[in-house]
Amino acid sequence: MSKRDALYDELFDDDGARLSDDAETNVDNGRRLLGATLVGVMDRSIETALDTVSGTNTFRDGSPLYAERQELCDTFASMTDAQRDAVRALVRDNASLMLFSICSKLDQFPGFDVAIHLRTLPTDAPEMQDFAIASGDHDELHGSYHQWLDDYSDQVTEGG
Repeated sequence: MSKRDALYDELFDDDGARLSDDAETNVDNGRRLLGATLVGVMDRSIETALDTVSGTNTFRDGSPLYAERQELCDTFASMTDAQRDAVRALVRDNASLMLFSICSKLDQFPGFDVAIHLRTLPTDAPEMQDFAIASGDHDELHGSYHQWLDDYSDQVTEGG
């Protein structure tokens, strides 16, 4: 079970997203969901790379990337355990730094203020709800990065 599953269970039920009557709670939950989603993508990328380092080709035979990935698997198989461990550390570090950099660049987007909004999907409710979860009026995304890693990453821990 992923660290993110508890959040998904908290925020969603069979009818979709659970919204609060309190707008700030919805903004906070939206930011948490954004963090969990971004960290989930990062974790999945790390898992794929770590499988390759361990010699597991996650691509299906016949896929255009299968042969290329198999070549990488074969290369890593010839490395020592210490070398593979170093590559694993590099993969985790690089992926987490990339996520931090993306968040930082969105916070400091040249010439514009980037805003991220959540809008409810059409339902039987009388009107859709829209709220900003990231903009110049809220904490910067990269300021949430370390908490997102701690709360939602199964592959990277702060300082790890």
